[in-house]
Amino acid sequence: MFNMLLSDVLDAARLCGDIEALSISQFCLLQSLISHLYDHLCWHRSPDSDTLPVYLPPDVTKFLCEAIDIDQDTLSNVWNILRSSFVKLRTESEDVSHSPLRNASLLPLFLQVGLACGIGIYINS
Repeated sequence: MFNMLLSDVLDAARLCGDIEALSISQFCLLQSLISHLYDHLCWHRSPDSDTLPVYLPPDVTKFLCEAIDIDQDTLSNVWNILRSSFVKLRTESEDVSHSPLRNASLLPLFLQVGLACGIGIYINS
C-alpha cells in the first residue's frame, strides 16, 4: 500500500517541484490527515463521482496549510497531482469509515488547529 503511494509521489516529484518542498514528515502528516478527513472531503464531490473533489474545500485548505505549515499554492499543487493516489490508498486500506481517530498523536493538532478552522474529528469513547 505505501509502496504504491511512494511510486506516485516519486512520479509526481518529477512533474511538480512543490512535492519536493515537503519534508517526509510533512508528507506523512498530510497523508494521515487526508485519511482522517476522507469522509468530510467526500461531502464536497459531485454525486456521480467516486473520486475526491478537484479542489479542497476552504476549511480543509486552511486546516491543512496550518497543520502542515505549507502555503496554499503548494498544497493546491500537491493535491492536484496526488488526489487520485489518496483515493487508491484509501481503497486499499482497511475500512476506516466512521472509525475513531486512529493516531492519538494527531488529537492535539485537531484540537488546536482543527477547531479553529471548523474541522472536527470522531472519537470513540
